[in-house]
Amino acid sequence: MKRFSLHLVGATASLLALAGCIAPSAKFAGVEPDVRKAEAVKTIRISSVPSGCIVEMNGEYIGQTPFSLTVDADPNGCWPRYHPNGGMRPLSNRFVCTAPNGFSDYRSWITGDRIPDMVLFRPFGKYPVQQPLKLGMNAGS
Repeated sequence: MKRFSLHLVGATASLLALAGCIAPSAKFAGVEPDVRKAEAVKTIRISSVPSGCIVEMNGEYIGQTPFSLTVDADPNGCWPRYHPNGGMRPLSNRFVCTAPNGFSDYRSWITGDRIPDMVLFRPFGKYPVQQPLKLGMNAGS
């Protein structure tokens, strides 16, 4: 019987020692740890030829080329389905780049597509007119 009680006393001492290891030190007593969830973001470098074009995302002005845009990303670096604050995102993200001459270029991505590191727009303007192909013996003359 004494042997059992001694063993129990030893086990109680071990539990108290373990509890002392788990308890916070006096320095941190009553201080809650600051736990933050990092939101995944990705930066896209946006440029155009010529530079100085106006860029819109889903119909809203976001900048003039060249510039960098930081967007929310999912953990895999793709366009996320949900807003960090709740709710669904639009199914697609459409970027339109308009040059001073009124010509534009665009890119579109749907949710789940990988977010690019860089986007280059080329809203050239007037495209060269294609010459008709001459057929016959003297073609090219």
